[in-house]
Amino acid sequence: MDVHVQIEHTPGAGSWRRGHQTAKFYLFDPGVTHELAGTTTLDRNSDLYGRSFEQFIGMELRAHTSYARTGEPLCFWRSTHGYEVDFLVGGRIAVEVKASRKVSLRDARGLLALKEEKAAKRFFLVSEDPIAARREGIEFLPYRQAAP
Repeated sequence: MDVHVQIEHTPGAGSWRRGHQTAKFYLFDPGVTHELAGTTTLDRNSDLYGRSFEQFIGMELRAHTSYARTGEPLCFWRSTHGYEVDFLVGGRIAVEVKASRKVSLRDARGLLALKEEKAAKRFFLVSEDPIAARREGIEFLPYRQAAP
């Protein structure tokens, strides 16, 4: 069993080469993360809630790629201009995660920047917004409907 999952930059994502080169780390379970951090409450409107939601979606993506045995890396992307996309599945799928109950195209700025780089084929913004939509080539999905 993994103790942590390392999410790293992916080579070949255009501005990645000029971007930041730090890794993201997630423990294998958000509950374990909270226990180790001594979290006693998780406020729905806190930054911690957003990071936990991102971790949850990341673990779901990791589980899917593991079960599907695709061998595709699970990475993230950040440009030198500060745009970021939370997860890249191989060179196929880009996923931005927002813990918001109402999202807009503004929340997809990182996906739009990555789309210009042509570093993925499909682009998803996964959130707690109950309304699914498609705008500017980005699929806005409620997390309960999201599947790679």
